[in-house]
Amino acid sequence: VVFYSPADGKRLVKRVVGIPGDTIAMHNDQLIINGDALTYEPNSALQIIPPSAGMPMDRLVFYEQLGAIKHHVMITPLRPAMRSFQPLIVPQGKYFMMGDNRDNSADSRYFGFVDRSKVVGRATSIVISLDINDSYRPRWGRFFTELL
Repeated sequence: VVFYSPADGKRLVKRVVGIPGDTIAMHNDQLIINGDALTYEPNSALQIIPPSAGMPMDRLVFYEQLGAIKHHVMITPLRPAMRSFQPLIVPQGKYFMMGDNRDNSADSRYFGFVDRSKVVGRATSIVISLDINDSYRPRWGRFFTELL
């Protein structure tokens, strides 16, 4: 969804992983929702992304199964990040958001729950994508692609 960050008011796009009443936890990068651990499988085409000028560490890409949807998540094992947290219950009128680039994401692990009033709408596609690690060059293959 698209929403305004409770930390600084910036407009963000993140995945909703917890709705009111859900119990959310994470253990060693594995998300647990209502006691059920999500499943992960390597994406053979993107499994290891080698270091680049803008991102000097290896990154690993997996498919994460969240409900009926399978989507990519990326972790950077050598980058300091919050990889585990104890169970939290999502309060009424709030949501728990997480980015797909898990170790480079300002999300609910850091700023807490997002109030429903901060949610603008649902993100459905990518219009333009620029690579901030490569002089903001266009990532043409991502233009006008659908989000899952």
